[in-house]
This record gives sequence, C-alpha cells and structure tokens, in this order.
Amino acid sequence: MVDSATDPWTPLRFLVGTWIGESTGQSGKGLGERTAEFALGDRFLIMKNRVAYAPQEKNPKGEVHEDWSLFSHDHARKTIVLREFHGEGFVNQYTLQESGARHPGKEFEPYVAGRWTRVHGER
Repeated sequence: MVDSATDPWTPLRFLVGTWIGESTGQSGKGLGERTAEFALGDRFLIMKNRVAYAPQEKNPKGEVHEDWSLFSHDHARKTIVLREFHGEGFVNQYTLQESGARHPGKEFEPYVAGRWTRVHGER
C-alpha cells in the first residue's frame, strides 16, 4: 500500500497504463497511443507517445510524432521533473507546479490540448 501523504508519485500514478486518443497541436489533429509505466524500482516513470497526423489542410504531408517522457523525483527541490525526448532531436524539461485557475490542481507547463482515454492499466 502506497502512503499518498509521503508518496511523491501520487499526482502522476493515474498515468500508468495504455491510453489512446486525439491530439491537437501545430501539426493539426492526430490519433495516438501512450503507454506509461514505472521503472528501476519505481524511481522513474517512463511514458512513450506516438501520434499519427493524416494529411490535412494544416499539414498537407501528414507526419508521425514520437516522444519519450522521463519523470523523476528531485529530492532536493521536492518536486517531480519531466524531461521530454522528441524524435525530432530536441529535449524539453519541466517541473511540476501548482496550477492556476485555468486547470486546478497540479500541472506541467505548457498545457497540451487533446483528449485521451485509458484502455488498460492501474486505477
């Protein structure tokens, strides 16, 4: 049993599993799949993402976007750090922050638009 009062992963445990859904962004509208699982003795959370964008007005050639996200707990700062590794060759880094009125709770900025549904995993 995990003690949610002392577990730094409490805000992210809901991510574990397989998700399918829609994504909306600069590349247009796409369909994708994400998987998330803990690794290395539950010290890291790894999420793999793949979204296919069919040819559309906003993106006439279409494309496939892949990225891996690595979440880790920074003991010194007492927060979760997210590093995104993108197939295009760039890396983004974020820290978990208290969110504002737009999205109550906690979030990583920037907010990514889309709708995703869990198809398999923990609850």
